[in-house]
Amino acid sequence: MTADKLRAYAQSVDLSKLSAIRAARAIRELADKLEQTFAGRTAEGERGPVCSGWFEEMTEDEKGTFVE
Repeated sequence: MTADKLRAYAQSVDLSKLSAIRAARAIRELADKLEQTFAGRTAEGERGPVCSGWFEEMTEDEKGTFVE
């Protein structure tokens, strides 16, 4: 998984148009892709631009699940 592929995935999904179940799946998939892409890297700032907008669209429950 490259940062470009991760960015493309993040931009292809509009959480506001998904059901709660599909949004949860998409968030889990994004978290998995982030882990694959940035495993071992310490610069947290590298993750932000890749999936900007997602965190703002998540509900509080979704944010908690994502952070875990």
